[in-house]
Amino acid sequence: MTDKKILKEHEMEKNERTLNKVLSSKRRGLRFVGVFLPVEMFGELEKIAREEERTISQLVRLAVRKYLERRKNAEAEK
Repeated sequence: MTDKKILKEHEMEKNERTLNKVLSSKRRGLRFVGVFLPVEMFGELEKIAREEERTISQLVRLAVRKYLERRKNAEAEK
């Protein structure tokens, strides 16, 4: 088994454990959102996450926050 495949399996197991923990959580302020991405976009997102030592979820939350902030600012300017 190659190092890349071992790393990928480890990441998948870690993500599965995290997802199970989130789904079994009693937290009311937390919701799960599934997103379908083109393979190329997902690959690029994985690469950026590794470079920045973040998770894909962190990057997606950051993008959503920035979008909401820009939208709020645009509405305020009207």
